[in-house]
Amino acid sequence: TRLLDIDAVDTLVYTVAKDSFRVFNFADPANPRQLGACRDSGYTLSVCNGYAYVADRWGLYVVDVRDPANPHHVASWGTDLIGVKARGNICCVTTDNQSNPGVLEFTILDVRTPSSPTPLGSLDSCGAYDVFLDGQSAFLSGYYIFNEFRILDISDSTRPRHVGTAATPDQNFGVWENPTNNLAYVADDFGGLIVIDVANLNAPVVRDTLLRAGITYEVQVQGEYAFVAQEELGLKVLDVTNPRCPTEVGSVDSTRDVITHT
Repeated sequence: TRLLDIDAVDTLVYTVAKDSFRVFNFADPANPRQLGACRDSGYTLSVCNGYAYVADRWGLYVVDVRDPANPHHVASWGTDLIGVKARGNICCVTTDNQSNPGVLEFTILDVRTPSSPTPLGSLDSCGAYDVFLDGQSAFLSGYYIFNEFRILDISDSTRPRHVGTAATPDQNFGVWENPTNNLAYVADDFGGLIVIDVANLNAPVVRDTLLRAGITYEVQVQGEYAFVAQEELGLKVLDVTNPRCPTEVGSVDSTRDVITHT
């Protein structure tokens, strides 16, 4: 089954597909094994504090994964979810606005009681396939109609506030921000990997565009390396030690048409 998203916590890897949610143990990378599964499905997920938050067109599904051998559904919320990112006691989601189709709404949920997610605050017209949280800021990748990278101030969870925007040429599937060098990386579909200077949160500036060949779906940054998932071209590894001159240092071909996450 083609996987649509993954998340990892320590040696456990959580996956979601169109037909199921699964938990794997990768303590021995050469011999991964499945621990548990349930029927919840969706597009993307975020795991935090023993719970997995799965975004699906029918809503947000909350899955209890404290016992990896017995993941089970404990709650649902909303409808038409696009993106999700959980941290601490909050879960940030983007949903399709029912009264204005094609326009997304950003919502912060209180998940101190995961079985009963409760809306705290929201902001309309903030489209995003992906959300990255850093401190009191939320970085939003963008969406297919509004091809814009956005920065929100979420210091007050009841009143998220728009801070800055940078336009990108294509659909923004993934986003990752690196606080050590004040850069954000956006996987911009046919537009490649967009590098954005976020030193000034109120005025982010596009600095560079990389990997224009292929379709860029997702990016994550670990230390001095950026890992980029591309359709047909597989996994690309960039050295971003010098942010002004990222260089490709390795790649792995995918056996299927796309890698959704690294």
